[in-house]
Amino acid sequence: LNECKPTVLIISTPCTGMKGFSALSRAINHAGWLRSRRVSVPLANLAGIAASAQMKAGRHFIAEHPQSSDLWQLPVWRVIAYQSSVVRVVVHQCMAGLKGQRSGLPIMKPTEFWASDPLLVAHLQGLRCDGNHRHANLECPKGAPGDKARDAARWPQKLCHLIAKGCEDLLRREKKKKRATYRGSASGLDHPVSPRQPARRAAVHRLPRDSVQIQCSPQSAVYDETVRAFRCRAHRDQCQPELRLRVDG
Repeated sequence: LNECKPTVLIISTPCTGMKGFSALSRAINHAGWLRSRRVSVPLANLAGIAASAQMKAGRHFIAEHPQSSDLWQLPVWRVIAYQSSVVRVVVHQCMAGLKGQRSGLPIMKPTEFWASDPLLVAHLQGLRCDGNHRHANLECPKGAPGDKARDAARWPQKLCHLIAKGCEDLLRREKKKKRATYRGSASGLDHPVSPRQPARRAAVHRLPRDSVQIQCSPQSAVYDETVRAFRCRAHRDQCQPELRLRVDG
């Protein structure tokens, strides 16, 4: 992360042993449940550290896990939850096109998304089941025909597109911010350039009517928001208040 510095980090760690049938597995196959947790919990903690690092660096993340997963209760993620910029959205993946490979029926799979900026999950809002269809049953016994939980492990194409759209919106906004900051620093001003400000090339201190004009350095010009014009830093104390700098170009 420190080397590549991604603007947006997409996080999706294994949920085995943390949600779904983990409670049942803990009771009937405790050893298998522990093996799953040995993998999923360290990865969940690592994901939380990565998300925190992104936010501290002024960058962004979007994380996905089943709704009410144990991941969201880990200490590192509880700290992230208290950040004011973090937003959470619950998505029913049946509304995003997730279907069982065997039955062809929609799979509900309530999924929770956390993001460091509302733009990242703006297109996921409102994806809640409308109740107009029957859902696939993922509780089939081992070896029995029917859809399995692993069939729902992949994001449907529509969900991928919506996440990508949110990332695109954020990247476009960040690009505009960088352009505005660059324009402000390149102009030599102490503040970003206002969209209404003209480019500063040759500044002439204009005296009233037919008076003599004093040539001023562009670096001495200060933009006055109240009159939307430049004032001369060098001559403003010697001239009348109504005098303005005319900026060519």
